[in-house]
Amino acid sequence: MSKIKKIMFSAAMTVATAGIGGVTARASTVSDFAQIAVPVANHYGLYPSVMIAQALLESNSGQSLLASDYNNYFGIKWTNGESIDLPTTEYLNGEAKAITQPFQVYSSEEESFDAQGQLLANYYPGTLRANTSSYQDALAALQGVYATDPNYENILDSIIQTYDLTAFDNGNYTTQATVSTSVDQYSVLPGDSLWSIATSSGMTVSDLETLNNLNTDSILQIGQILSVKSSEPSLTSESFSAEGTYKVQEGDNLWLIALNSGTTVSALADLNGISEEATLQVGQILQLTEASQTNSNNQSARSYKVQSGDTISAIANNFGLSVQDLVSLNGLPDANALAVGQILNL
Repeated sequence: MSKIKKIMFSAAMTVATAGIGGVTARASTVSDFAQIAVPVANHYGLYPSVMIAQALLESNSGQSLLASDYNNYFGIKWTNGESIDLPTTEYLNGEAKAITQPFQVYSSEEESFDAQGQLLANYYPGTLRANTSSYQDALAALQGVYATDPNYENILDSIIQTYDLTAFDNGNYTTQATVSTSVDQYSVLPGDSLWSIATSSGMTVSDLETLNNLNTDSILQIGQILSVKSSEPSLTSESFSAEGTYKVQEGDNLWLIALNSGTTVSALADLNGISEEATLQVGQILQLTEASQTNSNNQSARSYKVQSGDTISAIANNFGLSVQDLVSLNGLPDANALAVGQILNL
């Protein structure tokens, strides 16, 4: 690779954190990143574990200024379009140097992850699953060429092992709709604080300190293992039907459902006649396959797309139905559970 390309595509190990300038961002969890990284990595033939670990490290768990304000989760340098100049740390001849460089600005998290997938597949073939026997081979292929930090490979490996991210490589990931609380472990990342870790784990700083025998004067070390309370949502199998439909549960979103159904957000939204940004209603029935949509159409030849200002009673009256029948036919939790663009069976 030419020197120019290395400069353009090398990743920043430390980007200005979200706390600089008084900006504060919510910490992203493994589950947050996995929802986007798994389908992207699989599409490009990469290891999801590596992509998730890179996102956690490069974006400071989504809290860096570059990630929270400019949707750049991998410290990718500017190549075209919109850019932003930010301070970063690069290692030159083994020494850390603070410099300011232009970084790429993305319109969304999804665009950033897709760009990372393209970058690794096109410029770092040693990270492809077809060219490796394990994720560790992919990490070795990144060391010294993707990032300038001499410990980059080891840091990523530590994150992958701490969070058991290889489960995503094997497809053994679950997301449950019911929320349970348990004690989990967290590996301290660059820029972390007791407050940020407690907030992202749904805890108070006091609880976090008590659980780990810490106090407000404790200094965290990168890689330090802390006990935290974990409560990440995932989809229950009971919500899926044999006919290829899914009943929306509390906390669900299109990304989560698409991920667990082996499809994309775009395809799922198109199949159900809703926008990709649509707010889902608890109890709403989503079609997951063309076959399920066909079965639904055979059962009910008519359908109606909800418009702004519609009410369930007005729709029922227009089509000669009772409110109770319309609610029951569409698996709605109540008569107020309508969303603009939603397709109702009549």
